[in-house]
Amino acid sequence: VTPALKREFERERVELVPLAAGAQILVEEVHSAPGGPIEVVVGNGFGLPALADDGWSLACAQRLDAETHLYLRDHMLAGKPVLPMAMILEWFAQSARRAVPGSFLNAIEDVKLLKGVVVAAAHEDVSVWSGPVEALAGGARVALELRGRGGFVHARATAVLGTTAAAAPVATVSAGELKPYPHDLATVYAEKLFHGKRLETVRAIGGLSDRGIEVRLAAAPAPSEWIRGAKGEWAADPLVLDGVFQTLILWCRETQGAPSLPSRLGALRLYRDRFPKDGVRAVVGVREVEGSTVVSTVDLLDAAGSVVARLEDYVCTVSPSLDKAFAADAAAPRNGN
Repeated sequence: VTPALKREFERERVELVPLAAGAQILVEEVHSAPGGPIEVVVGNGFGLPALADDGWSLACAQRLDAETHLYLRDHMLAGKPVLPMAMILEWFAQSARRAVPGSFLNAIEDVKLLKGVVVAAAHEDVSVWSGPVEALAGGARVALELRGRGGFVHARATAVLGTTAAAAPVATVSAGELKPYPHDLATVYAEKLFHGKRLETVRAIGGLSDRGIEVRLAAAPAPSEWIRGAKGEWAADPLVLDGVFQTLILWCRETQGAPSLPSRLGALRLYRDRFPKDGVRAVVGVREVEGSTVVSTVDLLDAAGSVVARLEDYVCTVSPSLDKAFAADAAAPRNGN
């Protein structure tokens, strides 16, 4: 594009594809596995970051519907599909890596779920926006927001990136003196949780105490099994992360007498580029219970007992009213694959 043609595009309010970004997209398409879309269109608003007037850039856009986003069929409350917080964290992770190419995602901090995304109509459009990249010693920081209709902010967080992975800490989270969990897994997913088949990640429950719980969680399948046409790999592991939230529901039911849902997260700290393919062991240590609020720290461990990731200050809200929403979902039919 010549300078004169560039000016003409600017007059028409058409943003150009930056050279480096265009080259990267071409490389990704050349190396992508067969079976994806036949035609790929790249441009502002539907693939590449679009620079907004306030310095924020569009990093990711998703049209949520149960025909494309299959996992929504297995995450329904009161009969309506609800976007899992774990998928919001996944999109934040993907967007942070795109914002600072070649960097390692060390953490997603100060995650606040302001209002859940309910797919009440045929579809719901959401997008992740990234703020200006702030340089740090040995890395960078970028603010992230999940926006819906009219720019409404559903969730926000801050990603911290580095040139290398952070050193994994020693596993220190304790679930206390464990006693056998009183229900089998069939009962867990039939009566205690609202999650459908694709989100059935709890493989074993090691035990429960008034201070925590330990479980074994399965890894997520390929993204294409959850989202039609999706390519590549997960930036984190949305099934494992959702499994943490499911585990706290189980703990809250047994100790607080009611289920819970996520509200915020102090930090998701990552110590590897990828989660183990054979899943993880989650050790949940409950730090504080005040009214309807439960605060916990969670270590995610590999088969050797090394820390893969840590969730700090995970806050969930306990409410007996959720029983009705869970029960309504249990009665709702789940059609299709």
